[in-house]
Amino acid sequence: MGKATHKLTMRLLLLFLVVFLVACQQEAEPYQQQSSEPKVCNKDAKVCPDGQTVSRNPKLNCQFDPCPDSAPEVECMDDMKQCSDGSFVIRDPEQQCAFKACPEQSKQKQPVVYCTQDVLQCDDGSYVGRDSNNNCEFKTCPDGSQPGHSKPGLD
Repeated sequence: MGKATHKLTMRLLLLFLVVFLVACQQEAEPYQQQSSEPKVCNKDAKVCPDGQTVSRNPKLNCQFDPCPDSAPEVECMDDMKQCSDGSFVIRDPEQQCAFKACPEQSKQKQPVVYCTQDVLQCDDGSYVGRDSNNNCEFKTCPDGSQPGHSKPGLD
């Protein structure tokens, strides 16, 4: 093999390598262009447990963004309010601990009054309690007198 043949072989080999590299590069470019384009996701949304919504994220392969951390739950006092119909309502943490609304179908106009359970003894030995219909005053004794202030006995 002479010098001329060796040069020709080297040139052909070099030309083959250049053509091969160019051909491979042209095929790689469309693939690279596809991966560099921004990915488009569906426009649907997911409702989180706290009511907030999240959408699909192209950076997460169109998976939904994680739900945000829920706000700390408000803790209200454990007291109750009695409604005019006799039912009870508690405080609502979703309304800054205001009492929940009473039912609208209330049958009574005035709230129910509960008197203390103390009693007084009448002169005849009977006992009377407080009257919820009379501002929790003591009921009258069977003889019509006030307990503790009974009429003196007749001789």
